[in-house]
Amino acid sequence: MADAPQTTALIKLAQTYAPEIVRQINRKTAFLRLVPVVVGEGKNCSWIVEGDGQDAQVYAEGADVSDWASDAQAEAILSWSQYRAAARITGLARATARTSHSPQGNRSLVKRNIVNSSAKLASLLNTHCFTGNGAASPKQLTGLDSAIGDDSNVYATIDRSSVTYWRPTVRDPGTPTNLTFALIRDDQRRVEEACGEKPDIAIVEPAVFNVVTSLFDSNRRFVETITTSRGDIKMGGGSAIEVEGTVFVKDKDATAGQIYYLNSEYIALEVLPPADESLPVLEPGTRLTANDGFGDLPLMFTYEKLAKTGDSAKFFAKAYAELKIERPNAFAVRKNVKTAA
Repeated sequence: MADAPQTTALIKLAQTYAPEIVRQINRKTAFLRLVPVVVGEGKNCSWIVEGDGQDAQVYAEGADVSDWASDAQAEAILSWSQYRAAARITGLARATARTSHSPQGNRSLVKRNIVNSSAKLASLLNTHCFTGNGAASPKQLTGLDSAIGDDSNVYATIDRSSVTYWRPTVRDPGTPTNLTFALIRDDQRRVEEACGEKPDIAIVEPAVFNVVTSLFDSNRRFVETITTSRGDIKMGGGSAIEVEGTVFVKDKDATAGQIYYLNSEYIALEVLPPADESLPVLEPGTRLTANDGFGDLPLMFTYEKLAKTGDSAKFFAKAYAELKIERPNAFAVRKNVKTAA
C-alpha cells in the first residue's frame, strides 16, 4: 500500500461540524471476542500432544505380562506471526487539528489514529483467524481454513496424512447443498465420536447464519450471552442462536458457505508480550481478561513511536500472535453450504 500520511488535505477542519466523527467502517471482530487470549512464550508457539498407544487387556489367572505399550507424544510447533498497522501525521496537520473547534474527534489526531490503527489491526487478525496462511511470506498466523479445514495437510509440523488423531472432521459434499438439522446433528455426532465432546460454538458468515435461522419457525430464540472457556460473553441481539447444544455465531470474516465447529476448550489466540521493561512480567499461559484500552480485546498491542525524519509523527501498533488448535479432532468444518435460492 502506498504511503499516505495524514495531512491537512485528509482531515476536515475550518468548518462547524457536529461534535463527533461517525465511522462508516465495519471492523467488528466477533471471533476474537469468543476465543481465549493467552500469553505465549519463547521462540515458537508450541505444545506437546499425545496420541493413542496405550493398551489394555484381559488376562488369565497368574499370567505374566508380555505386552507393553504407552501413549505416544509429539511436538506441535507454530512460528510466531508479526502484524502491524502504521500511520504518519504531518506537523501542520497536528497543529491545525489541535486548534480547531470541531469536529472534536480530530483535535487529537495521534490518539484518533492509534484507536483506528488498533481497530484495523484487530480486524486483520480476525480475518486471518479464518484465512491466514502460515506458509506465506511474511508469515501470517495459521487460520482455521488450514488448521481444521483440511484433514490431510501438515499442521503445526505434524503430518495428518499419517497421524490420524490429528485430523479434524471435514465434510464437503462437493457442490452447494441445502443445510438441514439432520446434517448439523450428523456433524456434531462425528465430532463427538472422534473426541468424546460436542462442539460448543459454530462460526458462520452472515449468509449461512440466515440459513441456520430459517430452519426454525417464527418462535426461534436468539442467544444473548454465550458461555465459553473464556467465560460469559454478551453478544449483540440476533448474533447467535443455539442448535442442539452448539451456539451458532455470525462473523463477517468467516469463509463463505462454511460452518466452523469449535470446542472453546482447545482453541486460543496466543500473543507474545512486548519487550518493554517498564511493563509487568506476565507468566506464560496467563489468560488475558483486562481491557487493552481500545475495546474489550486483550490483544497486547504495542504502540511505538518511530524516529522523525521530517515534519511528521510516525508510529505503529504491532502484535506477535498465533492461533493454536490444541486438539484438532474436537473441531470440524462443513463446506459448500447453499446460501442462494
